Amino acid sequence: ERPYPHLAGFGIASGTRIEIAPRDEDWVRTIWFGLVSSYLLLALIAGGTARSGATLTTFLELLSLPVVLIAAVWITSGPLTGTVKAGLLICAGFLAVPLLQLVPLPPVIWTALPGRGFVVDAFEAAKLPLSWMPLSLSPPATLRSFLSLFPALAIFLATLTLGHRARRRMTLGLIGFGLVCVPYGLAQVASGPASGLRLYEVTNVNSAVGFFANRNHYAALLYSIVPFIAAWMIHQARSRDSGRVGWIAPMIVVYGVLLLGLGMSASRAGLALAMVAIFPS
Repeated sequence: ERPYPHLAGFGIASGTRIEIAPRDEDWVRTIWFGLVSSYLLLALIAGGTARSGATLTTFLELLSLPVVLIAAVWITSGPLTGTVKAGLLICAGFLAVPLLQLVPLPPVIWTALPGRGFVVDAFEAAKLPLSWMPLSLSPPATLRSFLSLFPALAIFLATLTLGHRARRRMTLGLIGFGLVCVPYGLAQVASGPASGLRLYEVTNVNSAVGFFANRNHYAALLYSIVPFIAAWMIHQARSRDSGRVGWIAPMIVVYGVLLLGLGMSASRAGLALAMVAIFPS
């Protein structure tokens, strides 16, 4: 046991053993769960475009910053398990990839990299000496890519602060959102290429895209839900409550609905990755 008097504001008494997340009954946890769930729903509905600089995308990135800060403080306030440490290291690795591409390199290094010939020619045409340049050919685009990682990072870190019951509720919410997307995508296909149900001007007009601009992103949402459904079916199958076991059949139906949605997306990459998600499940 370790004392954490500075966590008294979170409803945690000093001198108690701290877990990754406080109790599900804590009122702070309830408010935090509502905020995290709302942010996830907003990201799913409004974060469907891959175009950088979009107003909603920028808003989601800015909104993710306080979520990341609060979750990081919450997590680091107590002892970390090996699993959490591994997850944080993976996150740090993803964030480091674009940042390392922005580090200036001496000319002897970056000129030896492939695809840099036209840059050298531009310096020679301008009669300028070669200067230090980053690995990225487009630093502003790389910086935007770095910022685009924060919504996903916010959800991941916030999930670590939630209790078991809250995480289960979030998976049910995610499954429910997927079930809404499938008939919406079906309506898009049925309405034709000029359907007003498509939310983005630049999109796949002949495929189901749901709330996304790209069919691959739509398919990614659906196949990422598949393991959660499998986990729920396994949980229900192991339950000794006969009433809970009865939920297996509806979950199988949900499984089939999501696979139907994947088919309507006509995403080859999505179907291939769906097989990867299905077989381990």
